[in-house]
Amino acid sequence: MPPSKFPDECFQYLSQHTLTGIRVGKNRSQFTSIWVVDVGNSLFARSWNKSLEGWMGELLASQEGQMKFGDLILTCRAVLLSPTDAIHSAIDEAYLKKYTQQENLLYAKGIVEEEYRNYTIEFFPITEN
Repeated sequence: MPPSKFPDECFQYLSQHTLTGIRVGKNRSQFTSIWVVDVGNSLFARSWNKSLEGWMGELLASQEGQMKFGDLILTCRAVLLSPTDAIHSAIDEAYLKKYTQQENLLYAKGIVEEEYRNYTIEFFPITEN
């Protein structure tokens, strides 16, 4: 897949914030806060609940959602990564490097466990032509 083409503003937001909003589905008006990491200018997230239900499953099923980076809202899609994809080690490192706050340490150490590789997605912006 080609690298993401998220605007620089998204990466700047991610470098300064631990939570990003995701909204999926026609009946949802609010954004759910999730952890998103940047690896090689691509964006990834994992389901803390290790579930393909909720926001992650709905995003994969509907093929479209919205991500919120401060005031910027972008339409996106997501692809579930193979648990054997080589990029998982870099994603693990990104989580451990980004989520160093005392209140996040336990979760950061948990979300890099191998079982989370089954619940890792890559985001792609949908651009209108």
